[in-house]
This record gives sequence, C-alpha cells and structure tokens, in this order.
Amino acid sequence: MGELVFLKSTRIQLRALTAKDLTEEYLQWLNDDEVCRHNSHAIFPNTEQKMKDYFDRLDSQREVVLAIIDSETDKHIGNISLQNITGYPGMQSLPFYWGIKDIGARAMVKRLLN
Repeated sequence: MGELVFLKSTRIQLRALTAKDLTEEYLQWLNDDEVCRHNSHAIFPNTEQKMKDYFDRLDSQREVVLAIIDSETDKHIGNISLQNITGYPGMQSLPFYWGIKDIGARAMVKRLLN
C-alpha cells in the first residue's frame, strides 16, 4: 500500500514527509542556499544526522510538512510546510480568524496544484 496522498493533481501529489524521503538528494537541498532562501535550513551546514533529528522532531500538532511528489515520475521534488500552528477549528479561536486562515491555505494549495 502506498503513502496516503493529502492532495493530488495531474502534475503533483502532496503527502506526509516520510523517513524514506531522507535521501542524499534531500540533504543536498537542505544545504543549498538557493533552495532554502525562504527558510533557515541552509544557515548552518546540515549533516545526515541533523536531517534525521529534524525529521524526528517534527510535531504534527504544530507543523505539517508535506512532500511534493511529481505525479508522472513519483519522484520527491520538494516540500511545503505550515508551521507554528496554534489551534484548530472548534478550539478557543475566533471563527473569523479561522475562516481567513482556511482561505489562505486553500489559495496556497490551489496555486501549487495549478
């Protein structure tokens, strides 16, 4: 049985990042200034152990990291993440706030899938 796909289009699929994604190529991405220009991964050199430690520390209650998979080749081509999640619908949050967040998340995913 394959991994559970979160979202799917004709070009890409989004699924949870898994231990099998922790490849030498992924480690190279983490050390590439251009690839990581919008995050902090490449500020300090990464090693295989640091990569595994990062994966082990992922907190599914506060962040979601999804692997971007090329639908045609089934190749892991990148990641997308939502971080610093502080609540969920139904918790002590303003419904209006969650409505805005949902619209933003949907717009981001729609842009990625198109």
